[in-house]
Amino acid sequence: MAYGTLPGSLLIQAVTLTRPVRSYASGTKQPIVTETPQATGIRARIEPLSGRLQETVLGRIPSATHRLFTSRQDVRANDLITEEATGQKYVVHEVSNFFGHHIEAILEAKND
Repeated sequence: MAYGTLPGSLLIQAVTLTRPVRSYASGTKQPIVTETPQATGIRARIEPLSGRLQETVLGRIPSATHRLFTSRQDVRANDLITEEATGQKYVVHEVSNFFGHHIEAILEAKND
């Protein structure tokens, strides 16, 4: 284990980090959002944090939040995290950097 990282035995999942990049359609002001892969095979750990039913005009929709632990330092809000084993996607809402040692982020499960 290198100094400044979490032990590999704790990071039991592989995830892909994707970042939404906004551009505009040629000659217009219409925004286009493309998902640009940043890295694959990132060692991480995703743990459930809470679950609830969200009331919307379409009815009750299950909503779940999770916590991500990783040693990778470039995770930021609005990034997309995909768990490689299951294909489950998450949106990063909040990122806490613990003095360069590790990152903890609050994720919300994305229901496609």
